[in-house]
Amino acid sequence: MRNSAMKHHPILLALLLFLLAATPALADTTVTFIDVGQGDSIWIHADNGYDVLIDAGESDQGDTVLSYLTAVPNLDVVLWTHAHADHIGGLLDVMAVKPVGQVLYNGFDYNSVTYNNLWDLIIGYGIPQTSTHRSDTYTWGECTCNVLHPDREYINTNDSSVVVRLTCGQVDFLLTGDIELEAENSILDSDLPLDAEIL
Repeated sequence: MRNSAMKHHPILLALLLFLLAATPALADTTVTFIDVGQGDSIWIHADNGYDVLIDAGESDQGDTVLSYLTAVPNLDVVLWTHAHADHIGGLLDVMAVKPVGQVLYNGFDYNSVTYNNLWDLIIGYGIPQTSTHRSDTYTWGECTCNVLHPDREYINTNDSSVVVRLTCGQVDFLLTGDIELEAENSILDSDLPLDAEIL
């Protein structure tokens, strides 16, 4: 018995090494909710070097957000949920320092100094922009992002927030911007999957 097992040992070892080499390693993903006081900021980081930033708080919170991103050479995606200053203000400082591969937003114009300055920066740096709406899907590193909202522009800017369901392995995140009752009802009526471990 012992001799038989020893005889097959090199074959088993070779098979094990083949399986390990053929199985892609999944990158660990960290989702960090940055305390920016009033507002919102969420950093999604995959160990394979993929980084997404959603919102960045008020304009005085740019340095706070950047303190989390010191080891990040560039941001693959910046998504702002809606154009209120407590969500986009800090992006001016962040995007002036960190190269950005793509900007995602709800596609709706807004008239404010902060919003206009942000667009000047985006155009000045030549950053590609995409408006995103319900049923769009993105792959962010090892995570899948399903856009649940908006389905249209709302009178209430909060209700025009980009809402996403982010799936990273076995964990789902529901990230809702500042939506209120009208948008909540629209999402509930859509029959899109909403279950999540983290809201």
